[in-house]
Amino acid sequence: PEGYWARGQLRNYYYFDWHGAEEDFQKALALDANFVPAQVDHAELLATLGRMPDALAMLHGTVALDPLSVPAWRALASLLIDSGQFADARVAAHRIAEASPAGDSRQTVVYIDLYDGRAQQALAEFQVTGNMHSLILIAMLNHTLGHSAEFQRALDEPTLWPTKSGKCMHGAVSTIRHSSGLSGPTGSTTAALSISDMIEV
Repeated sequence: PEGYWARGQLRNYYYFDWHGAEEDFQKALALDANFVPAQVDHAELLATLGRMPDALAMLHGTVALDPLSVPAWRALASLLIDSGQFADARVAAHRIAEASPAGDSRQTVVYIDLYDGRAQQALAEFQVTGNMHSLILIAMLNHTLGHSAEFQRALDEPTLWPTKSGKCMHGAVSTIRHSSGLSGPTGSTTAALSISDMIEV
């Protein structure tokens, strides 16, 4: 199943051949119905194709099959956030913490707070780690709260990094700025969240 799964990832994330990717994920799961990586990627693809109930059902089955799979819980939390099911997303974040105490459960909770209208609380509690994703989150939170100066500071800081990561961060935050504007806390952050998911750390 690994071969079909790997090709499915290539088709999905690089060529945007979603139907071809789905065929590959289905072939991988036909060979091994309990192959968790293919289940997770297939579920995320189903969500991309607008089949959210099917995606959530698949991931609930995946975490039942492998309760210690952090990627499965992380994917489930993400889709629950997208669906506005914040209480259930918090449960998934808790399970991430249980499965991987040193993992990113707090970052997941901050995303939940951001979309659940608790940006001020999230900003007060969030600890910046220097990780690009944490810096993107700080930018998103400050933009949502209308803190233009703090948002601009998050935009400018990574330009000092002489690394590919710094360039990626600068590009991502620039996209937040140009796609949603700096007129106040009402701008959309959905595109920025998608960008942060794609950036390599």
